[in-house]
Amino acid sequence: MDEGMTTVYEPEEPAAVRLGGVGFAFGRSGKPVLRNLSLAIPGGTISAILGPNGVGKTTLLNLILGWLRPREGSITLFGRKTAGTTRREMGRTISLVPQDEHIPFEYTTLDYVLLGRAPHLGPLQAPGAADLNVAWEALERVGIAHLAERDVAETSGGEKQLALVARALAQEPRILLMDEPTAHLDLKNRRRIVDLIHQLHRDGVTVVFTTHDPELASVAAERVILLEGGHLLAEGPVRQVMTEENLSRAFTMDLRVHALSADRTVVLW
Repeated sequence: MDEGMTTVYEPEEPAAVRLGGVGFAFGRSGKPVLRNLSLAIPGGTISAILGPNGVGKTTLLNLILGWLRPREGSITLFGRKTAGTTRREMGRTISLVPQDEHIPFEYTTLDYVLLGRAPHLGPLQAPGAADLNVAWEALERVGIAHLAERDVAETSGGEKQLALVARALAQEPRILLMDEPTAHLDLKNRRRIVDLIHQLHRDGVTVVFTTHDPELASVAAERVILLEGGHLLAEGPVRQVMTEENLSRAFTMDLRVHALSADRTVVLW
């Protein structure tokens, strides 16, 4: 290095989501659902939380979202602890697409998607033209703009699932959580959701979704968080985590993994 020159070290950008020693149980004396879970999800990546039913996948999403609080450990979003962060602030950072949702009131699909703008509005403030534009764009991105004026409760299960996705997109989140996002969809709409996940990734959004389907994880994700009995079995790039040994252990059955390409696998049972 030349004399007189100085090197500037840029601080490393914090992970989009970081869990440190997180444990959780329902109730004070309940059986632990998650135990000593530590991991970091890099910003702008697609991560699949993979595992069979009952291993804590949805619970983990609700902890990240702040709907549940860990019994021990800490959770941060872009370096900021979720504990003490207001709902409004969380809503501007992160949104959730649940598996299903009961809708107690009559909403058109457009009005339902507009609910996603709530974190960006003041108390009693009505959505404006800019909010309406965001909602329309979300409807168009998921392919249901033609349902804008239809009662969302009268749409099909797959269409309602797409409306849930559109509402979450209307929040303009930096982190999008999706709980079994293709569970109620036919093949065409499953492909639409996978394509949308990849598009959001190109836009810089951090996407985290749960699934019990190893092949969906392989197709849609860059990284896999593999859970077993409430703890982390493996975490990292798809090809590194989705080995026959890891998947057979997580799903308690013999599975065969075949590589179709450098980053794509298919699981046979």
